[in-house]
Amino acid sequence: MAKKFLIILALILLLNVGVVSIGYSDDLTHRIGVGLGYPYFSLKYGFSPKWCAELRGAFGSGIAVIGGRLYYNWNCEKRTVIYCGGEMDYVTFDTEGIAGNGFLGLVFIGGEHFISKSFAVSLDIGPVYTKLTDSEYSDVSVSGIDWVVNIGINFYFSLKK
Repeated sequence: MAKKFLIILALILLLNVGVVSIGYSDDLTHRIGVGLGYPYFSLKYGFSPKWCAELRGAFGSGIAVIGGRLYYNWNCEKRTVIYCGGEMDYVTFDTEGIAGNGFLGLVFIGGEHFISKSFAVSLDIGPVYTKLTDSEYSDVSVSGIDWVVNIGINFYFSLKK
């Protein structure tokens, strides 16, 4: 999985070097992105050309994950924006007779490619630390580090007048 991501990231970087020179991303300042991904939905807001924040939610099969992300954009004037950031989420679950809650923390690196000024696709990867605790037996918990890949689309709207 990591090998595929590195190949895709290399292709994105090659596109960013000059094969495609039209700058669609412009400035994400005061723009809202409505995102759909696998398996999440999100609202993203640009505070400045370099900094964005995002609220995310994912729901399914008795599991809910709600949290936020902070992005740092390295090359915000390009059609393909390379970014890094961090994410913190609250997790609740009630599946197969086991219920509880917990949290996860993720650091990531990735890219967002603008198809037009208002439509972009994104891909990122990073290690995630997850800690979950049983609601009935608080001394029963599980934690660990794994890798996660996020892929999604964003529709951007400007709040500028």
